[in-house]
Amino acid sequence: MRVLVTGNLGYLGSAIVARLKADGHSVYGQDPGWYLWTFAQPPVLPHIQVGTDIRDAWPHWLEPQVIVHLAGLSNDPLGDIDPGLTWRINARATMDLIASNPVIRHVIISSCAVYGMAGDKSVNEDSDTSPLTAYARAKLSVDHYAHPRYDAVSLRLGTVYGYAPGYRLDLVVNKMIHDAKQERHIRVLANAWRPLVHIEDVASAVAYMVTSPDRGIFNVAGGNYGVSEIAELIAEQFPGTTADWMPNDADNRSYSVNTDRIRNLGWTPQRTPAGFAFEMRDRDYPPNNYRRIDALRSLLVRGVLTSDLRLATQAAEEIAA
Repeated sequence: MRVLVTGNLGYLGSAIVARLKADGHSVYGQDPGWYLWTFAQPPVLPHIQVGTDIRDAWPHWLEPQVIVHLAGLSNDPLGDIDPGLTWRINARATMDLIASNPVIRHVIISSCAVYGMAGDKSVNEDSDTSPLTAYARAKLSVDHYAHPRYDAVSLRLGTVYGYAPGYRLDLVVNKMIHDAKQERHIRVLANAWRPLVHIEDVASAVAYMVTSPDRGIFNVAGGNYGVSEIAELIAEQFPGTTADWMPNDADNRSYSVNTDRIRNLGWTPQRTPAGFAFEMRDRDYPPNNYRRIDALRSLLVRGVLTSDLRLATQAAEEIAA
């Protein structure tokens, strides 16, 4: 099938593109490449790459049969830079792209962050939502817009972890592993709950939904963990690691999700945080700080991006520098 992946030059993109290519699909990508300069390794590229912003004209000539919607400001701190801009990129541009392609399949990357402060109570796809941030509100708006109007599926991802060319340290498992590996010390919010999912399990869920006839909203996670439990699992893989238990006043999100709906279709996660920590013990990677908020601010300061997060003149040369 012909599959367009928007936002393919981000953290999730390489894993999803690689899986779709391995499954025999013709894969196209649309992404301006903001973060390529932070990548630890070259990204996995699609068969055809287009460097345009999702807010601009999209490549109609590709004639995709499926669109996988990854494009957007990728987490809560980024979204809070400008909530109105977050709405225009993450919600409005995605909804416009769906509306302009009403008869093809749409696989939407959503987020369990829409559940907000459910705590350790397990919530399912029909539970009440309580998004706390601009990022989560945009995700929920796209979910509501797409269903049941279009041939669409929304994958509400838990917090993703795992290694990829665009490795990120603003994700809880990745950050804890980095700190344990480099410093033998983990800083943890002791009381929060998170559903976690490995990046390769995300790719397998996307690949399944590209060809599936199923529609609707699906929680995607490998398991639910207390953040303190995550720290303990990781510390076991790095002897001598200590932990600071910090109050979680700065981040009120806490949720545990039920994933029976997607598991009943046959999807089964294959990875665990402890297994990933073991994998990372001997992996070398450049000591860059792969936090998206820092990368984005650097691009703004350097003038590579304008205040509305569009590529400035000669931006391609600046990113490559």
